Amino acid sequence: MSCFIPSTSNTPNFEDCILILPALSLGNVGQLTLDLLVPSLQIPHVGYIDDPCVLPCAGNDAYTKRGTGVLCSNLEIYHSEAKKLVLLQQRAPVATGRNKHFVSNIINWARESKFKYILLLLSSDAAYRTPTQMDGSPFRAVSVAADPVAEIPSLESESYSNTFKSGTVAENFVAACSAEQFPLRAVTMFCSEGDNIPDAIKMATQLDSLLELSDSKAGSPNWVLPSSWAALLRGNYVDRFLFG
Repeated sequence: MSCFIPSTSNTPNFEDCILILPALSLGNVGQLTLDLLVPSLQIPHVGYIDDPCVLPCAGNDAYTKRGTGVLCSNLEIYHSEAKKLVLLQQRAPVATGRNKHFVSNIINWARESKFKYILLLLSSDAAYRTPTQMDGSPFRAVSVAADPVAEIPSLESESYSNTFKSGTVAENFVAACSAEQFPLRAVTMFCSEGDNIPDAIKMATQLDSLLELSDSKAGSPNWVLPSSWAALLRGNYVDRFLFG
């Protein structure tokens, strides 16, 4: 089962909060979006999730300069009490054959913590769009045991199998939430593999419109890029002397 480990002496109250988490998918758009939300909205880190289904990992904090951050792990929790949001950032894959168990663990934790609903962020391969999907919004939404996302078009049936591929975490979330009648909203974006930072900015902007995340009165907020993206923006530096 999933166990929440607070990083402070006070255990936060997640009741009636929205739990936002990514599903590992094309371009890692969901993870990149959460990496934008944390520094931009200044959402504090409150703890970790200990789950045996996720491979271990540890590293420097993604949001501070190298050498000055705290330890980050495979499943991190960020909580905005004012906005009633909880972000679950996943930094390591689920172990082979454990997707179903992982999803069950997260849903059980969400139910015990009395979350309002789960908001799942993922992406779909733009190469498989239908002719009618070429124009208009790149976003699609699916709701389970929850009201439809009125601001985003519903995912067309012909695109369902490409978006929620059999056996994936995303597909298991839809199936499990449907069986247990736990509220789930999933938002996907058509994209291609490559530089997916612009896609993450678009998804963050879409979420800002959907959930009124920022306090900006003049449109979308100025998104703050995390320091860990420096290598993505400049490219990985390789010393030329390695090649003689």
